[in-house]
Amino acid sequence: MGGTNFVITINGKKNLFLSEANQYVARLLQGDKMKQVELITSPQGQYSDKTAVINIVTKGSLPDGIVGNIMIDFGKDFIKPNLGVTSKIGKLVYNVNYQPGYTYYSELTDKTKVINYRDDTIHRTESELITWSKDDSHELQLNASYDFSDNDLLTFTGQYTYYREREFQEGKTTIWNKKDNKVQIYSFENRNINREERWNGKINYQKSFRNKEGRLFTATYGVENNQGKKQYGQELTGMLGIEDSRGIFKNSLRLTEHTTGVDFTNPINEKHSYFLTAKLVARQYRSDEELNYDQYVSAFRASYFFSTIKMSLRAEVSFEKTMNNMQFSRKSEKVRKNFFNVTPSASAIFLLSRKSTFSILYSVPSFRPDIYYLNPFVDRSDPSHWKVGNPDLEPEISQLLSMSYRFYTEKTSLAFSAKYKHSGNAIYPYDYTNETGVLVTTYGNMNRSEMLSFNMNFEYKIPDKLQIWCTGEAKYTYYSIARSNFPLWNFKSAAGVYVTLFKKATIGIIGNIRPMSTSVQHTKFEYLTTATLRGEYAFTSRLSFLVDVDKFLWKHINVENVKETDSFYYHKDEQWRGRWVSFTLVYNFGRLCDRVKKSGRGVKNEDRVKEL
Repeated sequence: MGGTNFVITINGKKNLFLSEANQYVARLLQGDKMKQVELITSPQGQYSDKTAVINIVTKGSLPDGIVGNIMIDFGKDFIKPNLGVTSKIGKLVYNVNYQPGYTYYSELTDKTKVINYRDDTIHRTESELITWSKDDSHELQLNASYDFSDNDLLTFTGQYTYYREREFQEGKTTIWNKKDNKVQIYSFENRNINREERWNGKINYQKSFRNKEGRLFTATYGVENNQGKKQYGQELTGMLGIEDSRGIFKNSLRLTEHTTGVDFTNPINEKHSYFLTAKLVARQYRSDEELNYDQYVSAFRASYFFSTIKMSLRAEVSFEKTMNNMQFSRKSEKVRKNFFNVTPSASAIFLLSRKSTFSILYSVPSFRPDIYYLNPFVDRSDPSHWKVGNPDLEPEISQLLSMSYRFYTEKTSLAFSAKYKHSGNAIYPYDYTNETGVLVTTYGNMNRSEMLSFNMNFEYKIPDKLQIWCTGEAKYTYYSIARSNFPLWNFKSAAGVYVTLFKKATIGIIGNIRPMSTSVQHTKFEYLTTATLRGEYAFTSRLSFLVDVDKFLWKHINVENVKETDSFYYHKDEQWRGRWVSFTLVYNFGRLCDRVKKSGRGVKNEDRVKEL
């Protein structure tokens, strides 16, 4: 249908096989185990925000077995192996995934000029910074689920991550006074080592109750524990103006989260149904830096559905209360922010014919800032660029209206969509230069923001022979900050063609142009244009090889923008041309049991799995 906002289920239920090892489904469909495929274009309950649900109905229960793949991505500056294994043994399903990685980033030069019209001594500052870095990482994931019965499900997810970044910098800064005389010149060498270690685990238990077909009540409880350790080391060697300095900073962050929820879905008749859900989330953050942050979220959502053969209507309203209590240290004052929001929404889908649909959606989305945005702590790890939160932020309330039209045939799909969004207090990052000449990034509620976009997607496909696609977007944005307005049009587009030369080889060409911008205060977008040559060769049904050649044709940023007042001028000029070549080697292994217990449709707890 030309859309990507859909979900795939097996026998009405999301499964680890779908999210972690899609080749299991591919092998499942190769045999005679598939009964039918259901397309639900007006999903309800937990999938009400999706465009469609594709449900694979099997002739029996899923077969036991083990599947997996070994994948290696490598190129000039990186190597990233990946090992994934998924298995089903009776009622137990588990997935293990391990991914180490190493990346080297070559030198990048950044030139910056800041003019402070309010200071005659430090009037103009020009800086040149050369940066290169080396990263290595390890990531291990474990997911498992166990069906005690048709009404009881226990799930577990766990993850361990280790990350080390070594960054090297060489810089030079020159300061002029208002008479254009050099006041100070200094250069420096800087080495930053950042180590981060994190592990988390989540256990979720769900109990379902049924008393008639289609009516379902589900109670859920989940507990999650996250712990992270972070170490940051810095060595700064200065010349002509500053002294050597060294420092090591360590911190541990712990998060404990408890979630309880209940869901109730009830079809009144063939045309009418409703869905109710309530949840309560309690989060506690603690760190070695004496950070105390407690967040409590309570929410209730009610949905009503009306559907016929040609039309589907949905009306929904959500009530959410968020309480934030945080204190960075014993010496600092406590920050308390409480939010309460009511967010209604309504949508309609019309089946114009067997080949076309039209949909319209209206909603009032809200964004409630958390500690990442509210924390008043000033991050000075980069001496030239500080970052700080804003405890005075208010929730961002928007009005969103979107419409889409889709036309599709066996070989062709065409989609058009238009969106309009308005907010009177949108949250965006913005920059300003303080009295010492340091660039500071923080967040603020703007006076007003608007967005209007038009999208088009087209695809023509002959299976196993040819695929042609193109997409484009035109977007208008308008921001109002203090006394300054920033209206802007930008465009992006992409197109590609894939040709299957013969059964084992495919070649494709992709072109892409998109805007480059790093701040809402930019008054002009420059564009990054890339071209990609992609090839794939399948040696066997289990072993394949891919190559991507990305050519960065042009990257140029030339930005002039106004800060909080008219007293500052900021200019950045950056050019980059290059080529990125990457290779991927994939090997699939494993097998499924041929003998499967016969059964009917076998839908279990079809609406009970809900992410809170």
